[in-house]
Amino acid sequence: MPAEGLPYDIELWRNVSDATLHAVGRAVVSRRYSVGEPIYTPAGGSGKVYIVLSGRVSVFRMLDGGKKMIIDVLGPNDIFGDIHKLLSGHGSGDQVYGANMNRLNGDENFAEAVSDCLIGVANKEDFFVMLSNNPEMGVRVIESLGRRLRVTESKVKEMAMQNVGDRIVTELVRMYLRYGAKRCGEWLLLEHKFTHEALGNLIGVSREAVTRNLAALSRRGLVKHSKGYFRIHRSLIKKTDENN
Repeated sequence: MPAEGLPYDIELWRNVSDATLHAVGRAVVSRRYSVGEPIYTPAGGSGKVYIVLSGRVSVFRMLDGGKKMIIDVLGPNDIFGDIHKLLSGHGSGDQVYGANMNRLNGDENFAEAVSDCLIGVANKEDFFVMLSNNPEMGVRVIESLGRRLRVTESKVKEMAMQNVGDRIVTELVRMYLRYGAKRCGEWLLLEHKFTHEALGNLIGVSREAVTRNLAALSRRGLVKHSKGYFRIHRSLIKKTDENN
């Protein structure tokens, strides 16, 4: 294991050298958070890098009027917090990703546990030194952040080009591809619990718009929502594969 309390079976450091594992253990400590517990705020999160080791984390911003805008829902291997330097120092991330990179950075974001979580926490300078001295970890971290940036870019395009129903389907399929689901005949039961309001916050529309469009999708036999859990029909996954 990298260090006591840090799980070994994490994709970020799976099959890396023993020296790299020890370096991770020196830089990262683990902390447990209960569902609903804040992980950081704009006032208190600066200077730290976080890695989701288990559970789910919501990263969001507060808009005028107290409305919450969810930036992302993160799972194991995802990195968040004060990460601007990770990309701006590798391949001119500011020029390549622009405002989308700022969405991932912790300066204006809040983060809270949406399930019981185990989180790796590191001082950002210690983390940067560890990555500089261990290139195999550096590559994996940049790849992880790159995947998140591509998702963010896709969401921006979806808001401009897709109607609300299509955005709901796209987001639910994205959740399935990212986190998996339990197969129930022709249906896929997503593991993450979500309200209409939370889904609306994630795709940038009102709860009422989500409710109307979910009703239409349900009548078409494509999506179901019961007791906080979404089910999507397998045909949606086939259509996504065909479009890709």
